[in-house]
Amino acid sequence: MPPLHSEDEELLLKLPTNFQEAQAVKATLALYKENYSGLVIALLICLYLFMQVFMIPGAMFINVLAGSLYGLCGTFCVIACVSTLGAGLNYWLARLLVREVLLGLFPGRIDAFGKTLQKHKQHLTNYMIFLRVTPFLPSWFINTASPVVGFPFREYIMGTAVGLQPLNFILVQAGQTLGQLNSYRDLYSFWNVSKLGICAILAVSPVLYQRFCTSIPRKRTSFRTLRRTSLS
Repeated sequence: MPPLHSEDEELLLKLPTNFQEAQAVKATLALYKENYSGLVIALLICLYLFMQVFMIPGAMFINVLAGSLYGLCGTFCVIACVSTLGAGLNYWLARLLVREVLLGLFPGRIDAFGKTLQKHKQHLTNYMIFLRVTPFLPSWFINTASPVVGFPFREYIMGTAVGLQPLNFILVQAGQTLGQLNSYRDLYSFWNVSKLGICAILAVSPVLYQRFCTSIPRKRTSFRTLRRTSLS
C-alpha cells in the first residue's frame, strides 16, 4: 500500500483479530479509500480469497471491514461472489493436492462425514445449504472434506452459493455499525441467530415435505394390507 502522511503513522494496517483492532484498521483503510478506492477493494478481495483458499481463520473480519467502508448492497454482492469463488478454489485445492493429507489427519471425521453424505445423497444441494447455515461443521472442513468424500462439485457450489449468503449478509450489515461492536456476542444477537435458524429450516423443509408426501402412500398401503389380513 502507498505510505500515509506522517500524522497518520499511528493508524493500524493489519489483519484484525478483534473488533477493537477492526475499528482501527477501518480508520486506516478509510484514509486510503479517499485516494485509492480501487486499490482498497482489490486488497480486500485478494486477502479474502487467500485466507479462504489456504484456510486461514479471520475472513469474517474482511466482510465486516468491507461493509464498514462501502454500501450494503454492493458490498454484499461482491462478498457473495468472492466467498463462493474462494470455497470453490478450496474444494479443488483439497481434491487435487491435499486429499491424502486430509485422510491421514482426520480419518474419523471424514469417514463420519461420508456416511452422513450417503443418507442425504438425494438432496445434496439442500444438505450443503444446511451445513453452511448451521455451525455444526466449520467452513474449512466442509470445503476440504467435500471432495474427499465424493461430494459432486455442482451440488457443492450451488449449495455453497446459497448457504453462505445469510451469514455474509449479517457480517456485511454489522460493518455498517462497526463502531458499536465490542465482542462476538454483539454480532451473534438473538435476532441474527434466529435468522440463521430460519434459513436452516427453509433449507431442509423441501426434503421433509418430500419425505412426508412419500410416507402417506406407504401408510395407506400398510393400512389396506392390515385390513385385508384382518378380514381374511
